[in-house]
Amino acid sequence: MPTRVAEPAPTLVNGHAPGGLVCSREDVEMSVVGFASEIVCSPAGVALLEGLEVAHRRDLSLFESPTNVDSEAVGAAVDSVETMSLGALLHRLVHSADRVAGPWVSGAPRRVAVAFELAPARVEIARAVATRFEEILHSPIQRTDQEWWLSNQGRETEPAFTGQRRIYCCGEFTWDAVWTVSSPPSHIHDDLINVWEMFPGPISRWRVPIGPSARVYEVHAPSDWARLVTRYPHLPDRAHSGWELPGPNQDRTATQEVEQKSSGAAARREVIVAMPDWQRIAEDYDGVHLSWAGMLTCEGHVIDTPELGAEVVSMVRYWSSERTLWLNDVLEMPEPLSAPLLSGRINGDTGINANDPARLPVDADFINARLGRQAVVI
Repeated sequence: MPTRVAEPAPTLVNGHAPGGLVCSREDVEMSVVGFASEIVCSPAGVALLEGLEVAHRRDLSLFESPTNVDSEAVGAAVDSVETMSLGALLHRLVHSADRVAGPWVSGAPRRVAVAFELAPARVEIARAVATRFEEILHSPIQRTDQEWWLSNQGRETEPAFTGQRRIYCCGEFTWDAVWTVSSPPSHIHDDLINVWEMFPGPISRWRVPIGPSARVYEVHAPSDWARLVTRYPHLPDRAHSGWELPGPNQDRTATQEVEQKSSGAAARREVIVAMPDWQRIAEDYDGVHLSWAGMLTCEGHVIDTPELGAEVVSMVRYWSSERTLWLNDVLEMPEPLSAPLLSGRINGDTGINANDPARLPVDADFINARLGRQAVVI
């Protein structure tokens, strides 16, 4: 990791709601304090801070939405982060980002607005997260540890790496993409199949090593995504209705409050949305990797792309975790893995060994069809 340079704490400005943050969209050096500032200025980040604090509240259940900050709970959250495992942190991150700031939850606009308003009082939690987990959350793609998770229902059986604009669309993650995840802790297997909306089960896993010559673009921060979109822009000719929070199941009258409380980080009106031109990106890169730090600071974040115009923005949406979107076939021979550790309590889905005699040919046929080659021999 590069040497970290200390940066000032987030600034409070009178022109915004009490406690509101002004989140700079300029490039931020990824110091511990800088990373904490990015966390406090992102929808997934403020959702994580809320979740970590509420876990120590005596006056609230984990299902209740706080309207204030308990300083004792903040202190307890800071202490807990200092000894927390990566799996426990990622469980809280994936769950909170989905339930507090996700596009499918009807109460998310109000809740994420409050989370932004209360974020300055939780900044010490953000600093604790950054101090303990900064390096591992910024890990680049682990080429030998990539996993392809499959449900029992194939959605797209055409070869994957043709017509990227049709298949991959925009910054929103699509069902038709070929993607892998870096081997995740068992703590979050349930959470992942929930936010990835993988159903029906059972779910299997395949190890897919990535070739050493694969060209992978890394996204660890909003500035990384902004550079990608600025270099390979695709400007739509019509409005895109699914980009901002509130999402499709939410009350859009709340957009103004979310925009104000987040200083435009979680919602923006009257903007032009720039999409990545995946077809052009595929000429220079084989995959785009969103690290856990990238997910924490970019998911649902309205990101400025000023070089494309003052009112032009972009967004990372529905990626929901660390993972890599593949644009070209650089996947080596897939190998069956043991079942993911799924309880069935999330949505009834369970795990199954990829080398189960009944499942193996189903998965192999699907993988071969997607890769357009006999990648799996059974």
